[in-house]
Amino acid sequence: MYKLISVKVVLDRILRDDLFSGLSLEAALDYFVEFVQIVGIPSSFIDKYEESEFENYRTILPCDFIEVNSILVNGIPAKTATDAFITRYGDDPSLANTPSVSFKIENDIVYFSKEKGKVLINYKAIPMIDDFPAIPNDAHLLRALRDYI
Repeated sequence: MYKLISVKVVLDRILRDDLFSGLSLEAALDYFVEFVQIVGIPSSFIDKYEESEFENYRTILPCDFIEVNSILVNGIPAKTATDAFITRYGDDPSLANTPSVSFKIENDIVYFSKEKGKVLINYKAIPMIDDFPAIPNDAHLLRALRDYI
């Protein structure tokens, strides 16, 4: 396993090259996101936990969220929803008549079959260093990123 390095440090090194003189940090970050989506760097994801309250059948996902491992609602494991109407429970509470708690993730929101409660989300997250994503400090990966940009 490689030590992690901040994407900002990597992009600053790349942008110092005259070849990239007209490229902004924001544009380079966009290219980085595309690169990760194409190549993927799953070995660099970390497991994190976030506990919060939810109401009106929903809560917002953490900003570093990649995928869910598991969710507890009021200390009870929640299962993935098979109910297509789960996103409408807040509009019509009579739809939420299931005895167990289920959830559905849509965009940046988690919808629950329960109106309110406490949620503990265990999820895969992007590691961060100084508010920037971190990636493995692997020469092959860094060279591929530079070549992609």
